[in-house]
Amino acid sequence: PPNLVRSRTKSELPEPLTKDQATDFFKRTLRGSKWEVVKGFHTLRHSFASICAMKGTAQEIIDTWMGHQTQEMRERYRHLFPEESQKAAAIVFQDCGLFR
Repeated sequence: PPNLVRSRTKSELPEPLTKDQATDFFKRTLRGSKWEVVKGFHTLRHSFASICAMKGTAQEIIDTWMGHQTQEMRERYRHLFPEESQKAAAIVFQDCGLFR
């Protein structure tokens, strides 16, 4: 059949969701799943950035994905994984016998 897939014109696009509508949709989507413990978009966003940092994603990439533009914004996520800093220090100084 023709026209199964077609592009929309700007006038046909739906209106953006309000904050309340988006929050309601988010909560309903997670209800009953193991992700129901996520309390909102910000928690999900914070967790995503933190996990990226923990897994070694380059800071510049995280900044691009998250829209971070200041050092203060970047620092919000680094404090969560102090053991990762210790591992990095151990790698850097492993040859001098300070870390084992």
